[in-house]
Amino acid sequence: MVPLFAGAGLVGTLLGLAASTPNREGDCMHSIKIHLENEEFQPLVRLAEQLKLDPADIVYAGLNRVMQQVGDAAMQQEILLLKSARQTQLPNWADRAREIHAYESMT
Repeated sequence: MVPLFAGAGLVGTLLGLAASTPNREGDCMHSIKIHLENEEFQPLVRLAEQLKLDPADIVYAGLNRVMQQVGDAAMQQEILLLKSARQTQLPNWADRAREIHAYESMT
């Protein structure tokens, strides 16, 4: 697991688990903690650096896309499959350094 937000050589945590903090208007801002393997974190950081954004901006854009399409049965199925697959494998966009390759599993 690697926390998000890389800056000035320091790595911090993206979001605190089930925490709420007031925003400028005094309303509560909720946060969710996300745990990423290093192989998931590094592509996120590279994309953020390329776009000159914070990794949290990319995570929020992904959440926005999912929520816009959540009424679609295919999106719901993808969410369920990702949750299940995450227990044993990295997503397709992750770095593959630790993954067992097909030729390694044949021994």
